[in-house]
Amino acid sequence: METITIGTFVGFCNRGAEALLLTRIESIRKLVPDVKFYVLSIYTETCVSLKDVEYIDTFGGRAEKLRSIKYLFLSVYKAIVWTGNAFIFRLTGHCRNNDIKKIASSDVFVSTDGDTLGENYGFFPLLWRTYYLALGIIMKIPIVIYAEGTGPFNSRLGRIIAKYLFDKCAYISVRDEISRNHLVKLGIEKRKVNLVMDSAFLLNSSKKYLSFRENDKRLVGVAVSKLAAKYGFQGKKGKVGYKSFVDFMAKLIDWMIVNLNAKVIMIPHVVQITRDDYQTARDIFKKIKNKNNVEILNRDFKASEFKKAISCCDLVIASRMHAAIAALSTNVPVIGIAYSHKMLGIFKGMGISDLVVDIKDLDLGIRNKIEKVLLESGSIKTKLKTKMARAKKLAWKPAYEVARILNSRKTQKSIFKNLRYNKKRD
Repeated sequence: METITIGTFVGFCNRGAEALLLTRIESIRKLVPDVKFYVLSIYTETCVSLKDVEYIDTFGGRAEKLRSIKYLFLSVYKAIVWTGNAFIFRLTGHCRNNDIKKIASSDVFVSTDGDTLGENYGFFPLLWRTYYLALGIIMKIPIVIYAEGTGPFNSRLGRIIAKYLFDKCAYISVRDEISRNHLVKLGIEKRKVNLVMDSAFLLNSSKKYLSFRENDKRLVGVAVSKLAAKYGFQGKKGKVGYKSFVDFMAKLIDWMIVNLNAKVIMIPHVVQITRDDYQTARDIFKKIKNKNNVEILNRDFKASEFKKAISCCDLVIASRMHAAIAALSTNVPVIGIAYSHKMLGIFKGMGISDLVVDIKDLDLGIRNKIEKVLLESGSIKTKLKTKMARAKKLAWKPAYEVARILNSRKTQKSIFKNLRYNKKRD
């Protein structure tokens, strides 16, 4: 049985991350059925049991604990232990740490970081992600960058670390042209950076019956993000911050209910402790006047269930990218509210970059775009349908590369085993 380590997975409290993990595992398994996965996760307590998947608890990345001296001390201590054992394994083939033993047994190290292989959120998240991937470098495990969003690299140290990591990778694939340009600017040869699509395009919708329509009302999905307000939103009179964002979204939803004859479902795609979209949805709901026409979806929905709900909509407005991908992959018109390059990159790849609104430019002018998208809904759906076959084909490409590396490693192991056997006979 081949073994793959996947890192770093934030947990099932992030439905986008859930979609990435499940589609990576499923895609690889269709090509290599007999494979076991070790998944490095920051929130293992949220992870669900999957066949031949074992979760390994990581350290140093829980934002809600970063002010704890004890947590920081233990994280540094564990990093020293893991790093030391990784070097010991490289030199001797043995080590005492059970987690490093499991990682060291892997044939491939696969990323599932989304958009954190860059400094969108600062230097520390980049350092944290690259640390775990670097364990593969230490133990000479091929590293596959699997359809990630990469960059930007703003700091000198960040560029040095990223350049070293990407130079050592066995295969690099990114999900948008902007990410590839960031790597080329970093000094990575363009021919080594494969342009693919996000694996979440391959996520299947739930087979559950989910219906949120009411009579002849339009159904609009709104996937809010607690993070969005931190990245440049300016409300009325230039007010910046979470409260202004909540007020704005409440007014927009009331406008859609009254002027578009709409029912609105709010989609809490991330429910991490410090990034709880469900709480944001509730905060917005309190400010809405027409509450009878608004429903907040169950925070315990799986990624596939959210996708099923999204597929029923006439329009989705999303500041969460993987909620937007759920809409795109089910041919639902979507307006993306972007606070980083990732949303624009994906929409460009689908040929609908005009449906992205930068968070810094978000104001009530979005109402005109909403009306236009609904008016042109038929042509947008047709465009998405024509793009989808190619998008899904590109989303499959990294899985084929993982299978190729696994087969190559298997052949090498077989040759080495035969050489040792023949040597003993001689």
